Amino acid sequence: MAVEQSVASVARLVDVETVLPAIDTVLLLTALRDDEPVPDLSLPLSSFDEEDCWDHPRLTQEDLDRAFKAALAWADQRWEEIWGDHSWEGLDERDSQRAEDHADVEQEAIKDRAGRAGAHVMELINYIGDTLWPDLVEAVESGARERAVRALAAACAAAREAEPAYKLYEVNLSVQYELSPASLGAMGELLGNFETWLTSPKAE
Repeated sequence: MAVEQSVASVARLVDVETVLPAIDTVLLLTALRDDEPVPDLSLPLSSFDEEDCWDHPRLTQEDLDRAFKAALAWADQRWEEIWGDHSWEGLDERDSQRAEDHADVEQEAIKDRAGRAGAHVMELINYIGDTLWPDLVEAVESGARERAVRALAAACAAAREAEPAYKLYEVNLSVQYELSPASLGAMGELLGNFETWLTSPKAE
């Protein structure tokens, strides 16, 4: 919930209907105060509608799944290198041990996948707050409206990316929880207890 609220807060922070008029007001009042020419306020955000032109961090489920499969493949290869020539009492013992080790690796890879999705959300928010927003403020302070508008447009694009990034995190965290609630620590225990309570028979 805290992650979802943070994403919503960022979207409100870069709301163009609020921020762009504020930028133009500051630029206009500054020009009047300093007895300078009125700045050109005609450049709209729509001038920067091309999504592919922005440099914000990107991540897809395909990216996560590709890394997930690579981690499993590497683990299987390492298992063969370490245990392939081990003297087993029989194939059943070998297969049982391999299945157990594979399950551990898979659980860790699922946890890592959810962690990467969460880190992507944080990276987007930090990119807006630490890179784009200071650039926007500096541009407004120097009277560079075109640069300010471009920084705002980039922040809006990154904020739009943050919502699907949260969904990506939510989906992969749910997979982690379904496989192993304990891997989420105290929160997993809390959710597990709540789920048990919801599904338990109700007293008449």
